[in-house]
Amino acid sequence: MKTSGRKKSTFPAWHPNFRISDDLPDIKAVRTDFIINIGSVLLALAILFAVVYREAVIHDLKSDITALKAEEARLAPENALALRLNREFLQEKQILDDLKKFFDIPVNVPSFLEDIAEIRPGDISFSEIAYQEVQRTEKDDVSRSYRIFLRGDTRDLNEIDILKETLDELPYLDGVNASITEGANPRNPESNTFGFSIEVRFQPEKK
Repeated sequence: MKTSGRKKSTFPAWHPNFRISDDLPDIKAVRTDFIINIGSVLLALAILFAVVYREAVIHDLKSDITALKAEEARLAPENALALRLNREFLQEKQILDDLKKFFDIPVNVPSFLEDIAEIRPGDISFSEIAYQEVQRTEKDDVSRSYRIFLRGDTRDLNEIDILKETLDELPYLDGVNASITEGANPRNPESNTFGFSIEVRFQPEKK
């Protein structure tokens, strides 16, 4: 006796029909939805950690800035005092350096100027007496020369020659390569005098 086709369909097949995907069993070890959820959670945690770390760093930096400003305010009076003392020290050092240069020259300038006043001819009047030190540096070698400049007026030009001769005989200028030069002698018709300028340059011999 044959069974009808309708009756046969009530019995399940002994193996699944691979052409129907919905009838196939789920054999995935991990579902895709689960992986996506885990990834989202990890990403959210990473972002949260980064934000928290950034805020912590900002807070620490603000604390450090506040502490540094407080320390700066505390040290401000001491710093101002140190700067003032440093300025005063540099000023005093400059004075000492100038004095050392002045007294370290091979000519006793105060005595030299005193002698100039004593040997001045009667018809000569000085309007300027200047002293200057000149430094030159050549290939790390510093050389110093000295200059004394005299300016004035006279009624007799012969007095200028006498003054130069007297200057040349001064003992201060022995052995220092001294040279004496004279400038122009402009005439002043109002006072009937002649102007003059004399420059004395000297440089000690290198030891």
